[in-house]
Amino acid sequence: MGFSLLFIRIKNQEIVDADRDGLARFLAENQLYVHTQVGSGALVDQNETALAFNGYLSDLYLDPLEQSEPITGGIYHATLSEEECIFIYDLCVAGKMLIVNPQTNPMYIIPATNHDQHNIPDLNDAVWVNSAAEMLLVLSQGFNAFKVYKEKVMRQYHDKDHPQA
Repeated sequence: MGFSLLFIRIKNQEIVDADRDGLARFLAENQLYVHTQVGSGALVDQNETALAFNGYLSDLYLDPLEQSEPITGGIYHATLSEEECIFIYDLCVAGKMLIVNPQTNPMYIIPATNHDQHNIPDLNDAVWVNSAAEMLLVLSQGFNAFKVYKEKVMRQYHDKDHPQA
């Protein structure tokens, strides 16, 4: 698989700061920290080994907790492995962040009711999930719909450029 997700906190339809204390506790419990030298907010352990899921390096990132701007995070190439989904869900719960999935519906995935309905820009494009398993199900369905759409577009593109005789 492999698509991008963004982790943010929204209030009155504006990006606001994540729960820094919650994120700090989460990182400490997982013995991780934000390493700005390895990459843009890469998460690493005390040996400066990058975060990995199922033996594969992850490009999940988080803004440094010391910055003055609102803390956000994301992942450039989500694999949707169970281990990765559990981590993302727990990270977003700790930081009181929602997940923005720009590829397909729903665009807003809200873990553990950490956002009120009035703070979501489009309730028709939002879903609340209560576990990493529910989050995986929502993302997997969205990804499969995205794959079907992509295949349809590619088929139309191919048919346009290579009409059959």
